[in-house]
Amino acid sequence: MVPYLMRAALAIGVDAIFAEVHPDPDHAFSDGPNQIYLSAIREILIQAIAIDNITKNISSGYNPEHETRADHGTRYAEREPIKLLLTDVDGVLTDSGMYYSEAGDELKKFNTHDGMGLQLIGQKGIKTGIITSEDTKLVERRFHKLKLDYLYQGKREGGKLAAVKEICEKEGFSLKQVAYIGDDINCFELLSSVGLAACPSDALDTIKNIPGIIQMKKKGGEGCVREFAGLIMEKYC
Repeated sequence: MVPYLMRAALAIGVDAIFAEVHPDPDHAFSDGPNQIYLSAIREILIQAIAIDNITKNISSGYNPEHETRADHGTRYAEREPIKLLLTDVDGVLTDSGMYYSEAGDELKKFNTHDGMGLQLIGQKGIKTGIITSEDTKLVERRFHKLKLDYLYQGKREGGKLAAVKEICEKEGFSLKQVAYIGDDINCFELLSSVGLAACPSDALDTIKNIPGIIQMKKKGGEGCVREFAGLIMEKYC
């Protein structure tokens, strides 16, 4: 009943939650029946933050109907000027379809509007790059054609966040100065860590529910990166 009691408490405006968490409650030294599985706590906390944000905004007179997508998320963290825009590939720069030629070659469908968006924002002095779990020559060629600054491929299980931290250390940026757009669970950790997070309109619900994330109107492969780049140039440069 812990998650349900937590939601009820947050809905009436409590300011803090204490919970006992353990990797294996059945074998804890004490209070095992009162403990939450460590593997379940991330989803529980995501729900907690979402409910708390709604409750606090209601009490402060916030009306979600008056919020624009540019405003969405600014209530959750102090914004800094964006210095680096990064994007995922499959489901973001592409429509997430897997295409193969008769010879068995893998093909990807990119959107020219996204490419232009990355080039335009680069002209504003913002660094750009691609971070993806896959490792293909197709993406490498796209990277070189667009003349982006960074390409990290084959990044899984925390590798995406580690790659961004590496870039930030090199450039002297903070994570709050990074914008990233992703669509699937392998983007969750990075999207939860950067200063400005976004997803396509057809992203997984788990991604859409990340607190503060900005949901684009366009789907993956249909110009969502161009849409995000335009928002950054308008509001966060």
